Amino acid sequence: MVPLQRAEPPNLPVLASQNLPVPVAPANLPVPVAPANLPVPVKPPVKVVRAAPPRRGKAVSNRLAIIIAVIGLLLAAGTVVLYVTRPTGKSPAAGAGSSAPQATPDSAVREFLSGVFLSSNADRLAAIVCASWPPAEALSRTKGMVDPTAKVSWDQVRTVTTQAKRVTMTARLGLRLPDDVQPSRYQQWHFTLVDEDGWKVCDASPAVS
Repeated sequence: MVPLQRAEPPNLPVLASQNLPVPVAPANLPVPVAPANLPVPVKPPVKVVRAAPPRRGKAVSNRLAIIIAVIGLLLAAGTVVLYVTRPTGKSPAAGAGSSAPQATPDSAVREFLSGVFLSSNADRLAAIVCASWPPAEALSRTKGMVDPTAKVSWDQVRTVTTQAKRVTMTARLGLRLPDDVQPSRYQQWHFTLVDEDGWKVCDASPAVS
């Protein structure tokens, strides 16, 4: 075998750099200058939105309206109770033995009907019924002669006969049933009154037709 020989690099000529021209920057080119009057960008302020507080004035006004309405209802109810249970004449406390009756037969009949059909109170009748007619019996017997579902009103209270300390009177009772807008039935009633230190009702019953 023939041994391999290393190849030698060729002898390249060395270029002298002493005489090469040096690049020179142009002299008249303008130097860039940063603009001086440009505005600096400013970030807009961040708006913080807060929830509006609850309107206390409206809530207070609503509460006042409710309170006023409740007070009005209570006053109206109290007025009705006072009207129904109002004392008449010079009557003392309910149930008293010696109670003053009504001053006239007409007022005695009207008060008797109010005590039976409006207040349904036997104690209220104690001042306007005769001593021989117990108030509880007067109440139960009088109401038992009328339809219990009817609302009772009355008018045409008149005197029929007059004697010494004894009077007979009549009145027309209107009966308004649950389906009625106004009274649909009428009954004529008779009342016997006696002057027992004032006029008192001793009997009440519908007229026999």
